[in-house]
This record gives sequence, C-alpha cells and structure tokens, in this order.
Amino acid sequence: MKAYNLETALAHPLATTELYIHGRRLLSFPEEVLRLPNLRLLALSDNRLRELPSGLTSLNQLEEIQLKGNAFSEVPPVLG
Repeated sequence: MKAYNLETALAHPLATTELYIHGRRLLSFPEEVLRLPNLRLLALSDNRLRELPSGLTSLNQLEEIQLKGNAFSEVPPVLG
C-alpha cells in the first residue's frame, strides 16, 4: 500500500510498502517510520533533514530511499 502521510501509514503498518513524506519541511527523521516493517520505498526528498537514525537498518525490506534536497553535510553513516 502507498501512503502519503505518516498517519495513514501507521494505521496500516504491515500493509504500507511505500511512504511519501517529501516536501514537509521535516527537521528530524520521524522515528515512527521504523514501525513499518514492510516498507520498500521511503521518499524523504525536499525536507530539512541533517541526519538519519541508525535504526533505519532495521527496515529489512527497504529497497529505495529518496533524500535529495535535504540538509546533509555528508553521506549519513547509516547509508555507508
């Protein structure tokens, strides 16, 4: 299931495979995303993120993460 906001995704955590929360001016990574075990695509482009949590590696099904247009000064270690 595709979700276009975090509330919808959290209402259906096992069914959510794609989450599009780009352009929301997020300053920090929403930790609730880590409760979506079947997430395959996470679109976080065009926010104001500076870092990603190490817990992101717990999303074993994650195949694609979109991060362009954020405030990273370097590649986040969790992606390395």
